[in-house]
Amino acid sequence: MLKLQTDLNLIDRFDVTASTTVIATSGLQGRWAVPTANGWDFPVTAGAHPAYLIWTEGNYDGTTETAGFTPDATDTAKLTFLAGKYRIKTNQHTGTITLNTPLYVNASGVLEDCIISSIESGVVAHCIATADSDGYITIQTV
Repeated sequence: MLKLQTDLNLIDRFDVTASTTVIATSGLQGRWAVPTANGWDFPVTAGAHPAYLIWTEGNYDGTTETAGFTPDATDTAKLTFLAGKYRIKTNQHTGTITLNTPLYVNASGVLEDCIISSIESGVVAHCIATADSDGYITIQTV
């Protein structure tokens, strides 16, 4: 999940066809995907670039987020992605994220600290606030 902290009018949005993996089984709002021959999918290699943030609303079961997307996204196989420089709060990260560190997208489509994994290329954002009590970090895209 993500919480946008930048005016939506300042961000580019675009719709593209996503792979069946992202659409049906493991996609969540706030994950990241890359263009592939079979539609947009999670990176095969960690740090793949360019990676874009999935903006399409995900499934919710009450207050619990479940994998997959709303019926309109599932029917059309299209997802909306964000591009540009923006600030968000997100819980789609793994490991300990430290303040001011560069972040890349791992093979699951979530953010990971570049310093921990030694991946220098493929940086998509920097952490500008560490995890709050709900597990959300604040990031600024590059």
